[in-house]
Amino acid sequence: MQDQTVARQMQDQTVARQMQDQTVARQRLKTKLNALASMPNRPKVLFRGLLNYYRVREARLSIFRKNQEIMNAPATTDRAAVTVVEISDPTDANAGIELIDLDAVQLQSVPFRARRVVVRVGTATVLFTSTNLRMRTRTRVCEGYVAYATYGPQSRGTVNGLAVRPGLMIAAEPEAEARSVVDAGWESILILLPPQDIRDHLAARQREGEFRLPAGVEMLETSPAASRRLLNN
Repeated sequence: MQDQTVARQMQDQTVARQMQDQTVARQRLKTKLNALASMPNRPKVLFRGLLNYYRVREARLSIFRKNQEIMNAPATTDRAAVTVVEISDPTDANAGIELIDLDAVQLQSVPFRARRVVVRVGTATVLFTSTNLRMRTRTRVCEGYVAYATYGPQSRGTVNGLAVRPGLMIAAEPEAEARSVVDAGWESILILLPPQDIRDHLAARQREGEFRLPAGVEMLETSPAASRRLLNN
């Protein structure tokens, strides 16, 4: 009986820690989506609505259901809400994320260092990536997700041959591929969302005609200040 009590207490503590991690992750994603919602262009309707969508959906889950989901989740989906991966070899560029297929080649003969922060909330994923040297990369979005990317104010490089500049946002459909050459000090934010979530949200608000999903890889213009807030929040 005592062993069962101890086991139950340990399980409760684990659940509490996981719920706390999820709360922190949700708050970080809300901050990112709020920043995107302030951008004066087409992503505004999408990201503001998705913020409300995830807020309402989470509010509808009781504490009991959250506990049950955490305790009963299969091992294949039991991922940390926030992970930080330090990468020292370009061949490990895909470490810590399975929603993109990334190949990287360093273009300078100095020790390679990169950091990736992954925030997961529900079906949405946010990736922050930084590198310390000049790189050539090929990034493909995996099936079942669309991607929106923006870049740090000091980031220099090209995406599909076009120069990265303040206020640039890249939108990519599922399985689309982008090729980049980036300089040292590169920083990027990548947001991945299931297309069906976007369609459901727009349909529920009867705003299907106000936003379309990307076709291939598209370049969008945003406010440089809004892009900077997105990266810094």
